Amino acid sequence: MGLFQFATKVHIQEAISLLKTTDLSIKEIAFKTGYSSPSSFSVAFKKQCGIAPNQIRKKSNTVHEDKASFKRSDN
Repeated sequence: MGLFQFATKVHIQEAISLLKTTDLSIKEIAFKTGYSSPSSFSVAFKKQCGIAPNQIRKKSNTVHEDKASFKRSDN
């Protein structure tokens, strides 16, 4: 793995963490992880992960909602 690929992987891992744990917009996450535009971030993200960044957030939110409803029904 070359330096560019390594840097991309690190940026995308940070982006995944931000998508799952914050309410930052895709645009804000793109800039925080070193991308010059949300579109270049989205292209790199999809190439690395196989899905769009907003799909990661949707999956994460679904898991949180499922856990919350499970906790409520457990009482």
